[in-house]
Amino acid sequence: MLMFDFNLPFESLFEFSRSHCVAICATLVPANLLVTSQTMLWVWLRRPLAQVQLTAGVAGCYALLLLLHVFTWFAIGVVMAPTFILMFLGSLCLAINLSAVLYSRRRGGYGRDGYGQDSHREPEDRQPVASMARLAIRQSFSQPAK
Repeated sequence: MLMFDFNLPFESLFEFSRSHCVAICATLVPANLLVTSQTMLWVWLRRPLAQVQLTAGVAGCYALLLLLHVFTWFAIGVVMAPTFILMFLGSLCLAINLSAVLYSRRRGGYGRDGYGQDSHREPEDRQPVASMARLAIRQSFSQPAK
């Protein structure tokens, strides 16, 4: 009776990961840092929730690939400082991206559209005092004289 060995594809994938470690790390570490920085920038610029989710999703994929690469080394018993550093980096980037999405969602997902205009207006009771003063002035000039 011929049976399929499920360990063979994973073992060859693990071996590929370990044999090309320098190239994988040289690609995933900068990509992970750049896309996570872009996610933080999108949150700071108050971009729409969809854009924050997109960059966080891409950064999350890079972070998960980095963690899977590190776990291939743990699987064969390699416990060294670089494996822990890379595991910390991947976990930190995952946490940053998750918190960026949650913060952006809690904030309401509004932000600035592509033309630099506010795509959402705060309710009048939550506007800053200066905005309320401008609104009162506009309303006083827009009313007809009696």
